Amino acid sequence: MKQITLLIFLLIIKISVAQHATGIYLSASDYLNGKLSYTSSKKIKLKTFFFKPYLVIYTDDSKTKLYKDSIFGYRDADKNDFRFNKGEERVYRIVENKSNVIYIADVPMLNAKGNSIQLVPKFFFSNTLTSAILPSTINK
Repeated sequence: MKQITLLIFLLIIKISVAQHATGIYLSASDYLNGKLSYTSSKKIKLKTFFFKPYLVIYTDDSKTKLYKDSIFGYRDADKNDFRFNKGEERVYRIVENKSNVIYIADVPMLNAKGNSIQLVPKFFFSNTLTSAILPSTINK
């Protein structure tokens, strides 16, 4: 019962956090040039709760569906930039874009008892804005 309660609590938290974008980067080039599309939209819904492979852009008289694997990413209201990775549900926040690109994303993890799920921030990287996103690891 505690597991179900915790899962419901985590889902409510997930719903309550910002799930809207203020603009869309159609390509990596758009991201590099700071060119946001759909900024005058009424609302951009990311559809992150019960993952959908698309986002929806609402204007006063229409709605447009864009598939996440055909666009680069988005900017949120706090001016954080995010990247989609083809074939993945996870969204990566771009932390740094220099010689390598550093990302952070919430990853579900089991607790020490192995019976409940929590979201834990993990770091990832890619060599370029268009290359594969890989987990950061520490080699010993």
